[in-house]
Amino acid sequence: MIKQLLTDQELAIELGTGFKRRTIASLRRAGKIPVIKIGYRTLRYDLDAVMAALSKREIKAVHTR
Repeated sequence: MIKQLLTDQELAIELGTGFKRRTIASLRRAGKIPVIKIGYRTLRYDLDAVMAALSKREIKAVHTR
C-alpha cells in the first residue's frame, strides 16, 4: 500500500481546529514535525509520522489543588 503524502494545506485540514498553513510552517521550521523534501520547493508530510511527533510533544495537564 502506498502512503499518501500531504501538502501544508491538506495537513492543516487533516489535523483540524487550530492548525493553519502558517502553524504547519512554524512547526516544520522548528523541527517539531517531520517533512519530506521532494524538490527545490516541494515539501510533503506523512500524516502518521506527524501525528506521532505531535503526540510525543503533548503537554499533560498538571493537577493542582
